[in-house]
Amino acid sequence: MQDLLTMLTRLHRPRLLMRAARIGAEDYQRGTHLPRILGFGILPRHGTALLKLIEIEADLNTQRKAADG
Repeated sequence: MQDLLTMLTRLHRPRLLMRAARIGAEDYQRGTHLPRILGFGILPRHGTALLKLIEIEADLNTQRKAADG
C-alpha cells in the first residue's frame, strides 16, 4: 500500500477544480465540516480521515470523468 504523501502527489485534477478546492480550504473548519463529510459523529485521526477523504474524492472523480465522457 502506498503512503499518504505518495497518494496525494499522484493526484492530478483539472486546474479549475484545484482552484475551487483552494478557495474552499480558506473557510474549512475541521471540527465542523469533517464529521459531516465523513458521516462520523466524532473526528477520526488525521491519517484515517485523509484516507477516507481520498477514497471519497476518487469516487467523485470517477463520476466526473464518466459524465465528461
